[in-house]
Amino acid sequence: MFLMINILVHLLRDLSRQTLTKLLISSNLLVPSAKNNKAVKAQLMKRCLSQKSYYDKTSKPLSPLQEGEVVRMQMAKSYDQIGVVKSVCPEPRLYIVESQGVEFRRYRIHLVLVSKPVLQHLACDRL
Repeated sequence: MFLMINILVHLLRDLSRQTLTKLLISSNLLVPSAKNNKAVKAQLMKRCLSQKSYYDKTSKPLSPLQEGEVVRMQMAKSYDQIGVVKSVCPEPRLYIVESQGVEFRRYRIHLVLVSKPVLQHLACDRL
């Protein structure tokens, strides 16, 4: 036992740590052991489900968009570009949006639905 404490003290000194007292430690704690894989996976799944429940408390599903609806697209920093939904892609929550003659592929989370009179009002201001 004394030999184990002596080795531990030398290891701690090698790591630039100074001990103030002689540490007593069981030799069983220094032996590496394999973890139970099923228990680790179960613990990870429990943590993921807990995180999912906290996320689901405040999240809300977005309504799907239809062709021809007017949307604002998120560009670099803000939702500053107006476009029209041209088509719905076969991939989930993905849309083709046309804005200023250019087609963009955007997910639903990057699109905000606006009313058509707002777009007509903006078009009248530009004329």
